[in-house]
Amino acid sequence: SGELAYWQVVEMEDAPSGARAFGVTESRNLGEIFNLAFVQHSYFLNVEISVKIKALSGVESQGGGILCRSHDPQNYYVAYWNPLEKEFRIDAMVDGVRKRIASAAVDADTSKWHEIEIEVEDNEIEATFDDEVELEVEDTHLALAGMVGLWTQADAATLFDDLEIELEDR
Repeated sequence: SGELAYWQVVEMEDAPSGARAFGVTESRNLGEIFNLAFVQHSYFLNVEISVKIKALSGVESQGGGILCRSHDPQNYYVAYWNPLEKEFRIDAMVDGVRKRIASAAVDADTSKWHEIEIEVEDNEIEATFDDEVELEVEDTHLALAGMVGLWTQADAATLFDDLEIELEDR
């Protein structure tokens, strides 16, 4: 287990929605420690989520993403971008074990804001990065409704803005 990452709202002149963004501004975590921020009362099965993301720093990891169908910190889907690995991927975290279920190469500028979207409908998961890179996969690991939120790994300092959640059911 690691230390709690420091999530906060910060002043950010280039934030897509104005002058503020939310994210991890400091984390001393390493390796397979994941920093999660859940949206309260967001218990959904079929949902479409989008967020703007900007990677600030990180030696072990950078970037972050959107999590959904979370029952607890050990079980969820996550669509995320890691600029250090030049990768966009979807993982299933099941009983604390992370499994890659789809991935694509992405080489994006970390000084700019980017958009991640994920849509989950029954067993079908679609995720996009900047409306250009699209991942599609069927998966049955997490078939029940769960919470949505934001995700970073290890020491990644990352900002998020313009979180939008569109649901089809509760």
